[in-house]
Amino acid sequence: MSLCELQTVLNQAADASTCAHKALASATDQLKASHDLLTAERNIALDNLAVMQAALLENRLNGATAAMKWITERLTMSGGRPDPDSPWLNDPLKYRIAHGSKPRFCPVCGSPSQGPVSDPVCSADCHRTRFLETLPEASRDAAKPLFPFCASDWTEERDLRLPFNMGEYAYATDGRLLIRRPAVEGLTELQDEHIPSAQKVRDLVSPLASRRYQKTEIRVPEQCPDCLGRGFHELITDHVAYHLDCHTCKGSGTGISDLLPVSPPALKGIYAASYVALIQDLPDLEVSEDPENHTLYFRFSGGAGILMGLEPEKMTPLVKEPPETDCYCHLQMKDGSTRYAAAIYLEPEHSQPIWRECLTDQEIVRQSIEAWRPLIGVYRK
Repeated sequence: MSLCELQTVLNQAADASTCAHKALASATDQLKASHDLLTAERNIALDNLAVMQAALLENRLNGATAAMKWITERLTMSGGRPDPDSPWLNDPLKYRIAHGSKPRFCPVCGSPSQGPVSDPVCSADCHRTRFLETLPEASRDAAKPLFPFCASDWTEERDLRLPFNMGEYAYATDGRLLIRRPAVEGLTELQDEHIPSAQKVRDLVSPLASRRYQKTEIRVPEQCPDCLGRGFHELITDHVAYHLDCHTCKGSGTGISDLLPVSPPALKGIYAASYVALIQDLPDLEVSEDPENHTLYFRFSGGAGILMGLEPEKMTPLVKEPPETDCYCHLQMKDGSTRYAAAIYLEPEHSQPIWRECLTDQEIVRQSIEAWRPLIGVYRK
């Protein structure tokens, strides 16, 4: 190799080394910038977590209004106040989904959805609306009356959001109430490998034909017996007034609720008012009760069905002074009347609850407290 060629090689090596140093310096700068960005994001996340933790502590000590000041101040400082133009300002859950990092929207109604990415339908109603469009037009009117009896939730193991055919009948059920009508063209034919299986449904409905039926008046109460139709309670704790939606009727004021039991005078069983409301207006309704199995068979013009009752032993009120956990209560007053109230434990280890009581001049007879947890009964499966 000549001296000139050697010089050329050395120059090329020097140029390559210079380029490598520049690339290394650039990569180092980029890595430092990424590290600084990650550090800043981590600090923001830690600060946000600390603010939420402080708000939780403030809520325990001084109530929700004081706690919200922490969150409001943090959002104001970071420019993160809710978007005033968002269509979901009145629905916090939908707002979170729509403005989160991975928003999903229902293909049927367009609302933000918690559904899976593969099929983000937001509700059973939207699922049924989409399904209805796949049915022959002549079948749609026959399928619609079955929809209220279908389930509103589902799992990978069992999906009861849609009615199904089995032989000459169509069925709809949510696992607690089942209704049967003439078969509808276009519905899925239930098979033994399905859940529930066709054989299980056949066994369940087999007593319908042999039961002795009678006309019996079964109605839900016109108004919630706890809030007397108002839909809310005015409660007070330490001279602070609270305006709370009625837990029993979920603020509706009506007598239709999963937490309201109905026991018609002519029957022995106890049934959830929300289910009685679905069958009480069926035409020419007749019923046949199996009290030992907490089951009500019924038939009507155009169909039949089965309603599972509530087990009485699971409905016995918890009577303690004080109750051991957060619960809704009836407090007995000195004049013998009862008042709606709530017992709230600020800390799990506290031995005494804070009482949120109906505002009254009556003295409470604390030795007699009837309390119940959110679910008033357990359904037989």
